[in-house]
Amino acid sequence: MAVIAALTGGGLFAVPSAAAAEPDAPTQPAVPVVPPAAAYPDAIPPGEEGGEEPAALGAALETAVQRYQDKITVSSGARSQKLSEAPMTLSYLSAEDIEGTGQFSLCDTIQLFPGLECRRGAMRQATVSTRGLGFNFMSNRLLMLKDGRPETDPWTGSFLADEANPLTNVKQVEVVRGPGSSLYGSNAFAGVINYVTRGPDDLIKKGNTVGADGRALAGTHNTYRLQTTAAAKAGDLKGLVNYYYSSSDGSPQFSDPRREIDDKQQWSQVHQVSAKLEYKVVKLDASYTNSALAHPGGNPTAVVGNCGRCHYMPRDTEKIHNFNAQIVVDLPVTSWLTFTGRGFTLLKRRTASVENLISGETTEVVGLRMRNGADLRANLTVGPVNVVAGADVKDDDVDNPNRLATLSRRDMHATMLGVYADAEVRFARRLIIGGGVRYDGFLMSEKLWANQRGELSPRASVVFHALPTLTLRANYGHAFRAPTMVELGISQRMYASTLLGSPYLRPERLDTVEFAIDAWPFGEVMRLTGTGFYTVATNFINEVPLDSNTAVFANIGGGKLAGAEFEVASQIPKINTSINVAYQYLYTLEDERALPFDYAAQHRVQFRARTKVANIAFIDLYGAYVGERADPGVLTTQANTDGHQHQHTSTKVNADGHQHIHLPGYLTASARIGLQVIEQVSLTAGVTNIFNAQYEETLGFPAADTQLFAEIKFVY
Repeated sequence: MAVIAALTGGGLFAVPSAAAAEPDAPTQPAVPVVPPAAAYPDAIPPGEEGGEEPAALGAALETAVQRYQDKITVSSGARSQKLSEAPMTLSYLSAEDIEGTGQFSLCDTIQLFPGLECRRGAMRQATVSTRGLGFNFMSNRLLMLKDGRPETDPWTGSFLADEANPLTNVKQVEVVRGPGSSLYGSNAFAGVINYVTRGPDDLIKKGNTVGADGRALAGTHNTYRLQTTAAAKAGDLKGLVNYYYSSSDGSPQFSDPRREIDDKQQWSQVHQVSAKLEYKVVKLDASYTNSALAHPGGNPTAVVGNCGRCHYMPRDTEKIHNFNAQIVVDLPVTSWLTFTGRGFTLLKRRTASVENLISGETTEVVGLRMRNGADLRANLTVGPVNVVAGADVKDDDVDNPNRLATLSRRDMHATMLGVYADAEVRFARRLIIGGGVRYDGFLMSEKLWANQRGELSPRASVVFHALPTLTLRANYGHAFRAPTMVELGISQRMYASTLLGSPYLRPERLDTVEFAIDAWPFGEVMRLTGTGFYTVATNFINEVPLDSNTAVFANIGGGKLAGAEFEVASQIPKINTSINVAYQYLYTLEDERALPFDYAAQHRVQFRARTKVANIAFIDLYGAYVGERADPGVLTTQANTDGHQHQHTSTKVNADGHQHIHLPGYLTASARIGLQVIEQVSLTAGVTNIFNAQYEETLGFPAADTQLFAEIKFVY
């Protein structure tokens, strides 16, 4: 579906809200979505009006809190709101907090968000999931936006979370955990990720007409990264250009001298050019990315039923060309009515060079994807009532030779239409009641999807500011995910295994109820958050083995999911320190197998802390513990006999009488230090996986080793 609104932090698509319409409304304590990012004085994004400089490295922590209390962002309700008034569970990370870690892919960044995970598998696959809803390797249960436009692939419904989708020119990344179909449609099944890039006003200081910055990073395994951005303005015309380059040999996870295996298939090389142009109410942006990636490996392995471990060979590679563009018109008609229109396009060419298992010859397989879309939204604010309504269309076209014999090239086309309305009403300035509904329709060949039908997605929410330091929140949401073209129509022989689609799939559906409490028990120095949720899901789609070499996509039944998330964020101004600890508990159960969801760890803990040193330096610590989780793969003969690759893997006999693989829990940590050399130049250095923890994110795919990096940044 075409996306109606972006979580832009009050940037491009921010519109007046009910709160904004009442200047005399009492100020409630805005809740930092992800402290300590909010508590970091040098992590707060520039102001909405442009030209405001980030806080100095040595700024006091109290200043950061006050600035955050005034921050406005766009919530899951597609309206500009204080974060404390958003009905959904939102998380937020700023540019400084992301880039300073030395990470430069979405998969790396996701590990910093409470409740989210990104795990890697063979064939360069990386999947992102939230609250245990990510047991396949598609990442198609979360909607990925970049500056408001959908980044999901028209063929797979997924998005690239690895190096092929670098976080360039980043301003902030925001995540909605929970169903978002009432506004965004199909892929917002379990949540929404919005990656917001900087505009010209974010680089140009007050009083200047130009601005620029650049950064260069070097790290282990011949890892290099270069990024430079420049912006200028002349009257009402503003522009920005960005160039990004990265190259790395990658951590050789599969190298094993005892078996004379030297893994050289982790390398990657990425170039990206992007630009923005703004003139009054019109905004244009475009980007082109050219990625060359190796398929990690060293051992030919075939496992049917978990595409994260589909067959791969030591010399497989792929090249990806992505072009994205959009035009946005944000037109305020009156002080109480705003229209926003958008048109966007996506072109993608993927060329995979694969080695034939029998002959050893390498052949190229080319896949082309194209998407065009448009949407129109109106935002109406009358007194305490705020209404958002809109319609959108998305047209996808795929040219992929790996399709069922019953499908022609003309059948690989889909048009999706959506209309929605969403409203929030403020009572007595402390109580906010909201609700909305969206309808999605599909136009596809019946040979591609025989069971297509329209979908209705409602939501309802209540936000109550019981006290100036206490906010209660409850919401209900229904979400769905339509089967993607790859699930409906793929027919691909992957060396020794074959994967087939099915035109008779039904959409995945879920209903979620969520309750949350946000409290500031000690004023501005500590925030406590507790969230409980219960989800009932039906019609999950996954690969089901037909025999030892063939799998087919099928509805595998539903399940139930219950959990709780707790966050404690504390600021200690006397020692210039901020600390954040998050814990998630999950209980999941598949209906048919009576087993927990694959990869859904029951316990997950995340820790982040920052300390300022003499107002010119800082020290950051990051840590995570992920508990035991099930893996749907199977131990191959080689894996059982090599005595090395799966030495940390266990099997258990579950209720269905079969053995299932369980990956053990693991603990990992990273750290970095930073130094402000002069006003325009800063240095950072860090280490990831400090203790070189040995664990597998996916069966047979070990984690990267300890890595060091150093970065220099220049700001004009």
